[in-house]
Amino acid sequence: MQRIDKYILRSFLGIFLKTLGISIFFLLMQMVWKYVDDLAGRGIEWFYIIKLMFFWSASVLPMAVPIAVLFAGIMVFGDLSESKEFAAAKSSGASFYRLIRPILIALAFISAGMFIVSNNLIPVANFKGENLLINIAKQRPTFNLQPGIFYGGIDGYSIKIGRKNDNEIYDIIIYNHKERGKGNHSLVTAPSGVIKYNEGNKWMEFILFNGNSYQEYELESKRSNNREPFLESTFEKMIIRLDMGSYAMGDLYKVSRSDEYNMLNVNQLNIAINDLYKKYRKRQNEVSNTMRNKFFGWKTNDSSLSSSSEGYSVKNRIGQKYLFRATK
Repeated sequence: MQRIDKYILRSFLGIFLKTLGISIFFLLMQMVWKYVDDLAGRGIEWFYIIKLMFFWSASVLPMAVPIAVLFAGIMVFGDLSESKEFAAAKSSGASFYRLIRPILIALAFISAGMFIVSNNLIPVANFKGENLLINIAKQRPTFNLQPGIFYGGIDGYSIKIGRKNDNEIYDIIIYNHKERGKGNHSLVTAPSGVIKYNEGNKWMEFILFNGNSYQEYELESKRSNNREPFLESTFEKMIIRLDMGSYAMGDLYKVSRSDEYNMLNVNQLNIAINDLYKKYRKRQNEVSNTMRNKFFGWKTNDSSLSSSSEGYSVKNRIGQKYLFRATK
């Protein structure tokens, strides 16, 4: 390899690696912006987010590499033309093909490497990345009461507070709609209260003071002229215990999806294509036979049944012939 080949190749690979890193970063930011609603507020440790970003960085390589190659080629030959090195090489007898030959060799190795990566690494990254994203999105958000906003993250309850000071809350409204189809049949209000809850615990307690409770009851036989019974009461202290078991962290390595095309290599894709082709041919034959039988009549394979039917029709015709001669 001559000195000019080393010079061009060194310049190309340096710019290529820098542009590749920048392209991967921008594509990753696009992925994060796309799935930010599935990632935000899930109480996931940063380790899983970094792991998901690593899987995404492998999956965006087929889009980042062509961008890096394009920018690297443009910048290398642009610098050669700007510094008059391209003109000097042309005047010394080097053709344009001679100058781009080291880059073509580098592109051949990059293409072979990308095929190996796309066939072996990217399907595994897509499999683990998509399953990790699905499992993160299934996690319940962390408990966070905001003043003036109804919070419905707890199954069966809607909670609203007026203001909050550490664990002390004021102007509490709690609707109970655990029984589906009956609406908000229970209401608890209190001017002040205390929350006892730590992230990860199974139970959370609301200790309410000097409040009111209202509960409706449903009659067995409803009549338009009867009013629904209800119970209204006051209390000095009430403890409401809520089940927070659904907020526990689930299995982030659970397999939820495994048969997508972007999770298969070339051999697995060929097997899947053959399997789909067999299913297609089978379904096509079933539809063809159904339509043929619908328009041309159903065919039977019972030869004995057909022969007996033919014999019965022949005997019937002969009997009718003799009967006609006798009456004549």
